Amino acid sequence: MSSLDPPLVSAPSPEPAYCPRCELRHTRRADWLCPRCGSPVSTELPPPRAAPAPAAEPRFPLAARMAGAILLLLAGALAGVAGPLAMSPAGAHRWRILAFAAALAGLGIGLALKVSLARFAAAALAGAAALVLSEALLRVVLPGLVRDPLPAPARQLLRNLIRDHDPRRLLLLLAFDAGCLLLVVGQPRRRRIVVGLVLAAPLLVRALAVALGR
Repeated sequence: MSSLDPPLVSAPSPEPAYCPRCELRHTRRADWLCPRCGSPVSTELPPPRAAPAPAAEPRFPLAARMAGAILLLLAGALAGVAGPLAMSPAGAHRWRILAFAAALAGLGIGLALKVSLARFAAAALAGAAALVLSEALLRVVLPGLVRDPLPAPARQLLRNLIRDHDPRRLLLLLAFDAGCLLLVVGQPRRRRIVVGLVLAAPLLVRALAVALGR
């Protein structure tokens, strides 16, 4: 090195700093203040944050499995009543009941196997059935209350869907539907489970009594 060359001066390396207030990591300034919030900073970095624990999946409600068992029992009762009659020409319309029983059995098996899609399907069908049954019951009890908003073909379709318009049987169907809805929606607690079972019991007991009495 020549004596005329300027001396080499090593610049200090930048010192990392951390602001405890706004959690900004930056290079320490001469005034030891945070460039974002102006608070005093520290050169000690905080320990790394632990990764958040994965959220636990909500457990499948026991009430929904109870609803599955109820649907399976009702499907078996309907099949026991309609099956022998569907074999004869006079009871050909009973195939609809068997198809309905098969649909109930499918939902019941899905709920028993803890299939979440079965819960959503059961809740959607129960909600739609509640609207149809409530409207049918209202028209049977108070036929002249309001003008029918449905066109004649749609009304005839609903009448074919609900063949029995006895108010007592409509109430049984509506209570069963409401009971199942209480069991499959959300995470029912003990009180709601009891109410759901009480509402669903009359129709189930009646169907089982008819099936066993044949």
